[in-house]
Amino acid sequence: MPRSKNRAAVKTIVQRGDLGMEIGGIALMFVALFCIAAVFGFHAADEPYIATLPWYELFSKGARVVAESMQNPFGLFGARVARFFVRVLLGYPSVLPLFGFLLLGWRLVRRAPLKPALLFLLYGLLIALDLSAMFGLSSASFADVMSGTTGRMMAAFLSTVIGYAGAWVLTVVIASALTFYMGRTFIMETIARAHAFTANVLSTVQACRENKATKRRNKEEAKTSKKAERMAVSLEKERKKASKKEEPGRPERAPKPASVEQLFDPEPAIASEPEMEASSGLTSEPLSEPEPPLTPAEPAFQPPVLLAPGAGPEMTINKGVQEREADLDERKLKVRTHDHVKYRFPSIDLLQRPKDDDESYDERHLAATKDRLLEKLKIYKIDVVRISTTVGPRVALFELELAPEVKISRIKSLENDLAMAMAARGIRIIAPIPGKNAVGVEIPVNKPRPVLMRPVLSVEKFKNSTMKLPIVLGKSIANEVVVDDLTTMPHLLIAGATGAGKSVAINVLLTSLLYSKRPDEVKFVLIDPKRVELFQYQHLKNHFLAKFPGFDEQIVTDPEKAVMALKSVVREMEHRYSLLEQCGVRNISDYNKKSAEPLCYLVVVIDELADLMITAGREVEEP
Repeated sequence: MPRSKNRAAVKTIVQRGDLGMEIGGIALMFVALFCIAAVFGFHAADEPYIATLPWYELFSKGARVVAESMQNPFGLFGARVARFFVRVLLGYPSVLPLFGFLLLGWRLVRRAPLKPALLFLLYGLLIALDLSAMFGLSSASFADVMSGTTGRMMAAFLSTVIGYAGAWVLTVVIASALTFYMGRTFIMETIARAHAFTANVLSTVQACRENKATKRRNKEEAKTSKKAERMAVSLEKERKKASKKEEPGRPERAPKPASVEQLFDPEPAIASEPEMEASSGLTSEPLSEPEPPLTPAEPAFQPPVLLAPGAGPEMTINKGVQEREADLDERKLKVRTHDHVKYRFPSIDLLQRPKDDDESYDERHLAATKDRLLEKLKIYKIDVVRISTTVGPRVALFELELAPEVKISRIKSLENDLAMAMAARGIRIIAPIPGKNAVGVEIPVNKPRPVLMRPVLSVEKFKNSTMKLPIVLGKSIANEVVVDDLTTMPHLLIAGATGAGKSVAINVLLTSLLYSKRPDEVKFVLIDPKRVELFQYQHLKNHFLAKFPGFDEQIVTDPEKAVMALKSVVREMEHRYSLLEQCGVRNISDYNKKSAEPLCYLVVVIDELADLMITAGREVEEP
C-alpha cells in the first residue's frame, strides 16, 4: 500500500508539472504573438501621443481620448510595446527572437524537446543584433525603424573601433554566416519534413488504391468459390437422386462418376442406336436433333465427384528431425582467465518440463484436413498423385506431388480460395518446394503445441555450439531446433501485432545468452519505458547488467535517461573502434585473442522502441 501511494503521488506531481508546462507555453505564445503583431502595427504618427502620456495614466480619461487617435490596431498599449521594440531595442529585426519565443511556447505545449526552439531563439537574437547594427551604419530614411537605439549604439561603437568600412564588412560576414548555419539547421530540416510528409501522403493514397483493388479481387474470388460450392452441393443432390432411382436387382448399372460428370459435360452426349430405338420406339423416322444435356450456369467451373472419407492417395506422415538431447548441467565450470574465478551456469531444472502430450497431434483431424484439401483441389481439377505430411508445432506441411498435366501456376493462384474453402486462419502455398518435385501447402493445426525452453536448450546443437552469441529461435515445421548467432544480426527488430509474442521472443533471446555465456563475456543494456516487461532481470545487476554512473535504477525506464544510456553506448562503441584499429583486427573475437584484457559483448535491448521514439523523438534517432 505505501508503495502504491508513493507511485500515485509521483504520478500526480508529474501530471501537475506537465500541466504547468502547457499553461506556461500557452502564455508565452500569447505574449509573443501580441508583441509580433504590435511591432508590425507600428506607426510613426502614434509617437507624439505616446511621448506625452506616461504609463501610470493609461487608465485615465485622457488616455481614452488619445486611444481614439492611435493608428496601431492594438491601441495605446500595443503602440507603447511597438515603440519599445522598434525605437528603443533593435527595430523591426526584434521580431526574429519573438518568433523564437513563439516556437518555444509551441514546443512546451506539445511537450517536445526544447533544443530546436532554443537554437532558433539564439540564432534569431544574433541575427537581429547584427541586422540592427548593419542598418545603424546606413543613412537611409528607414534606418531608424530598422536599427533602434541599441543598433545605432552598436554601429557607433564598431565605427570607432574598426572604422566605417570594417564595420560594414564585419556585419555582412556575421549575417551571412548566421544565415547559412540557420538555413542548414532549420530550412533543410523543414524541406526534409515536407518531403517525408508528401511521400507519406502518396504512400497512403497508393495503399488505399491497393486496398480497394484487393477488396474487389477478394469479392470476385469469394463469389467464384461460392458458385463452385453451390455447384458441388447440387451435384451431390443429383447423385443421391440417381442412386434412389436405381433398381436393387441390377447393381451393375449403378451410377458411375462418368454419368455424373455427363451432367456438366459441354459436349452433347450421343447414345447408341439400340438405346434410341428402345427409348423412343421409332424405327423409320430419325431424330432431327439430339437433346442437349443439362449444363450449369457457369461451365468454366465443373465440380468433380465428391471424395468419400479416406479416398484419394494414401498419406504418409514424416517424423521430422530427431534432435539429439544433451544435459546442460554436465558442462564443466567455466573459469575466467584473467582473475581465475569459476562460474557455474544456471541449472536446466529452473525451466519447466514439457508434458507427455506436448509432442502429440490429432491424427483424425490431420486425416480430415487431408481429405478436405484433396476435395477442394478436385473442384478446381487439380489431381494429386502422392501426398505426405510433416506436422510442426503450429503448422502442418502437406507435400503434394501433382499429376503431370497440372501446372504449378494454377495451384499458386488458388491460395486465397483454398484458405476460405478450408476455413483456415491462413494458408501458404510453396510452389514448388526447393529441391523436391512437390508443392507444399502449409495449414495451421487445430491444437498448436507449445514450444518450451527446456527441450529447445537441451540439444547438442546448442550445448556444443561454437557461435559467439548463440540464441534459440524455436522449432521449424520439421521440428528442428533453430539456433543462430546474434553477432550475425547486430540490428535485430522484433515486430508483430499485439499478442503475437514479441515479449516472449525477447525473453527467449536473453535466456539463451544466460545459459550460454558468462558475465565477463556479455553485458546487457535493458531499456523498458513501460516498466513491466524487463523488470525481472534487475536481479542480474551484479553480473550481467551494464552500469551507468549516476543511474540509480538498473533497468532504464526514463526516456531522458534512455537517451543518455544510448549515447554512452555510442561512445563505448567508438572507443572500441579505436581499440580494434590499434590492434589491427576487425571484430571482438579476434581482439580478445590478441589482447590481455578481453572485451565483452554488449547487447542493447529496447522494449517498445516506437513509444520511446514518440517521447524522445529525434534524440533517440541521432545516436
